[in-house]
Amino acid sequence: MAAYGYRATIGLIVPPRTNETILYEMMKVAPEGVSWCVSTLCLVEQEHEAYRKALDMTEVCAAELVARGAKALTYAGLPPINAQGPRYHEEMTRRMKSAAPPSMPVITDLGAMLEAMELLKMRRVTVISNYKQEMLDRLIAALNAYDVEVVSSKGIHLSLAQQMTEASFNTAYDMAIDAYKNNPHTDGFFFACPQWPLVGNIDRIERETGLPAITQLQVLSWWVLKELGIPSTVANAGRLLSTEFIGAGAAGT
Repeated sequence: MAAYGYRATIGLIVPPRTNETILYEMMKVAPEGVSWCVSTLCLVEQEHEAYRKALDMTEVCAAELVARGAKALTYAGLPPINAQGPRYHEEMTRRMKSAAPPSMPVITDLGAMLEAMELLKMRRVTVISNYKQEMLDRLIAALNAYDVEVVSSKGIHLSLAQQMTEASFNTAYDMAIDAYKNNPHTDGFFFACPQWPLVGNIDRIERETGLPAITQLQVLSWWVLKELGIPSTVANAGRLLSTEFIGAGAAGT
C-alpha cells in the first residue's frame, strides 16, 4: 500500500462479497498518494439473515485493515446497518473502533454523510438510490432520526447483483434531474449505494441545479482527508472535495 498510498491508505469495509463499480469509483474521489484497502463482509444478498451474518465479520475486517497499515477505518453499506435500526451506525462505529488504535479516525458512511450535510447546510434533501423500496424506506427513517428531512426520493429497486451491473453512466443523473424538476425545493442530493456509476455525475448535477450532490465514497474521502490533515482537492468530484472545503492546493494533487 505504501507505493500507491504514500500519503495515506483508507481502510474501507464494504458488505458485498463481490465488488465491481466501487473499485473504479473509489479512486476517482481520492487525490494522488491516497489509496484504499478494501475488506468485505461477504454479503451475498439483501436479506435480514444475510445482514446478520455479514455484520458478524465487522471486527475481523477492521482488524485486518489495521494490520495492513490503514491510516483510517471507514465503512460503506447502508442496507445492513439500517436494517438493525435507524441509529445502528453509531454501534457500527463503536465496533470498528474496538479493533483499531485509539487515535485512528473511524467512521461509517452515514456518519460522514451527516457531517457533510451539516457543512453543506443540507437539512432538506433529495435521495437518489438503486435500492429496493424497503431499503429506501429504512434509509429515510435513518435520516429522519437525525433531523434530516427527505423531500423526495427515487429508487430503481434492484437486487444486489443487478445494482452492480444494470445502471448506466447516466442513470443517476437522469433520476436526479427528474426528481429536481418535480420538486426543486431541496437543499441538495444524497446518492445512496456506492455500487453504481455516480462520481461522473456529481459535477454536472451541481452545475445544472446549483445544489450540492454527495455520495458515500466522496464523503468518506472528504472526511478522511479532513481528519488526517491532507489538504489536497479532487477534480471533478463535486464542491465537497473542492478548495471551498478541502483547503489550499491544486485540484487533483
